[in-house]
Amino acid sequence: MRIRRNDTEEYNPDESSVIEHYLREGTSFSMSRLKVDGTHRNESKAEIAYYVLEGDGHIHVGDEIIDMEEKDVVYAKEESHTLEGEMELLVVRKPPVESKDQDL
Repeated sequence: MRIRRNDTEEYNPDESSVIEHYLREGTSFSMSRLKVDGTHRNESKAEIAYYVLEGDGHIHVGDEIIDMEEKDVVYAKEESHTLEGEMELLVVRKPPVESKDQDL
């Protein structure tokens, strides 16, 4: 299945670091572009993979701190975590985000 920009719900919330968010009915995942400028906390219990498009920083998962830089992929398996740094990320989340109010 090809998910085109016109086939998705896109939004640009005023007070969020989400740049773009794409939802497609019937898929088991969602994709977003996320800008981290400082700290981004995620409390969800979803499986999330972050691909660093640009910038660098790190992620706190439990007691572990993982450095992140351009072209890295970091997987946060169903754990709360915190991103810190100056990064733009591609976020793949399963189950999909169902609204713009859910954590990425």
